[in-house]
Amino acid sequence: MGESEPGQGLRNVTVTASDEPLLLVTATNGLADGAGVWLVVDGEERGSRRYDTGPGAGSWGADSVLEPDRGHEITFRVRRGLTDQTELAVVLYELVR
Repeated sequence: MGESEPGQGLRNVTVTASDEPLLLVTATNGLADGAGVWLVVDGEERGSRRYDTGPGAGSWGADSVLEPDRGHEITFRVRRGLTDQTELAVVLYELVR
């Protein structure tokens, strides 16, 4: 689904319906020490994280599984700690059986 341009604190993604479940993975890079991010899927907060690692460290992780047969709206946002080097990414992996 791609990543934001450096310095942007918001990544919105619209996902079309899929035949298979999708694994939602988010990643950050270039956040200030003490930064916080927020993830919302289909209008429901799925979690927030705090980072005490400073701008040189990046982080990524699996967040949830999106159910098949419907579209999804994803918002990934920096709540605090945005820098001119901040990058946010949303990646979807198709789970196969």
